[in-house]
Amino acid sequence: RLRGFLLIRPVRSARLVLKATKERERRRALTLALAGTLGVGNIFGVAAGIMLGGAGTVFWLLLSSVPAMFIKYAEAALSAKSREAGGGGMHLTLRKSFKRTGATLSVTYAALALALSLSMGAALQSSAFVGISSSVGVAAPIAAVLLLTLTLLATHGDKDRISKITEIIIPLTTAIYIIMSFLAIIRAPRPISEVISQIISEAFRPSSAGGALAFFTSRALCEGFARGMLSNEAGAGTSSLGHTSADGKPHEAGLFGAVEVFFDTTLLCTLTALVILTSVPDPSAFSAPMHLVSAAFSESLGSASLYPLTASVLAFAFSTVICWFYYGREMTLYLSGKSRALLPVFSLGFYLLVLFGGFLPDLILISVNDVLLLLLTLLTSSVLLLRSPELRQITAESGLLR
Repeated sequence: RLRGFLLIRPVRSARLVLKATKERERRRALTLALAGTLGVGNIFGVAAGIMLGGAGTVFWLLLSSVPAMFIKYAEAALSAKSREAGGGGMHLTLRKSFKRTGATLSVTYAALALALSLSMGAALQSSAFVGISSSVGVAAPIAAVLLLTLTLLATHGDKDRISKITEIIIPLTTAIYIIMSFLAIIRAPRPISEVISQIISEAFRPSSAGGALAFFTSRALCEGFARGMLSNEAGAGTSSLGHTSADGKPHEAGLFGAVEVFFDTTLLCTLTALVILTSVPDPSAFSAPMHLVSAAFSESLGSASLYPLTASVLAFAFSTVICWFYYGREMTLYLSGKSRALLPVFSLGFYLLVLFGGFLPDLILISVNDVLLLLLTLLTSSVLLLRSPELRQITAESGLLR
């Protein structure tokens, strides 16, 4: 229905994005949404995907970002269309889209998103930071307490406080990580041409395929799409809370959703994967994703690079934690009928998982997040399919389909 406009007319889309970024509230909404996806998913998740699915995972992860941009556009645009005075989100979109079952689906979505805020927003971020901190000699309890302290300071306030923090951290940390990644790839022992050849050959390896059914259940393909979703959350609808935090036109929110996927998956995930594959001969020999990342950067840039890398992961994890604290708080308020009585319970649980998440098994946390993301995607997909004619109309009225 959208006729591939993001790929066919990228210049027109880019112009509208640049025009919308002149509004500070819209920029803050973008950085808030980016805070929820950038970082652990495109560092921790990519490393885990390569460990489990091999180099071929990277091909499918990159391929998944193409439909993900359109899905994220659709989520954000429809959520902005359903936005209320206090903000928007997929839970409200569900409620307004289905007459009979809307209320039930909305509550179900909010409960799942609340659970995801605790697992991915708190525990997984802590696990990633604690994992990388050990490479520079920081004890796990100290790393966990540091992340918790920063979280307590940042979440002592309203959404604007969180938005202001992410507006500063996200651009700066992203720039530092991109520069470090390019330097690591340039100085890596393996040539990038050899790595690209390996990625393509392993993505279609006959032993992994072995027939149509086996191909679609191959580890590389499954890990690629799953890690792409862990990174950008396209289909889950969660970042619509960030994109609709500022008022604006639906197609603008949608375009910023597509931009989010581009930076998160197409750019940063690819860079992380290339750093690992050009530096580490056998990623499957590692048992912890962040140890693999540490080894890759230290091999190319030396052990001194682990200090700025750790600082970058801390900044990414911190910004993601406070963004998901906001998401979880909004879901708690919605489920409790705007009563603030349950907020202390949510806050306590969230803070405890930030503190102790680093001591939970990495791959089990990823599996829990995969299940929650799948369930959220089933709910969100129903809205996108139901309201796809309306989505096309929104896009056509903006001039993006001309």
